Amino acid sequence: MSYKTRVKFGSVNVPAFSSNVTVSFPDAFQANQTIVVVLTPSWQSSAWSTAVSATGFTGNFGTGPSSDGPLYWAAYMEN
Repeated sequence: MSYKTRVKFGSVNVPAFSSNVTVSFPDAFQANQTIVVVLTPSWQSSAWSTAVSATGFTGNFGTGPSSDGPLYWAAYMEN
């Protein structure tokens, strides 16, 4: 079985005390594919993604940052 993987990554600034942030991919993934998102906040918190689509996702946090801080993300698609 062969897979072609497309990967995108980046960071987005999260305003202090925010519980979520919307991220738009720099260019869209192919439609109707499974997209996996990995999140790493720069502060101590759990993080998970929702509303994942070919154009972006919402990053959610158990605890928002105490001051503005980056959320690092990576996303990949296999087809």
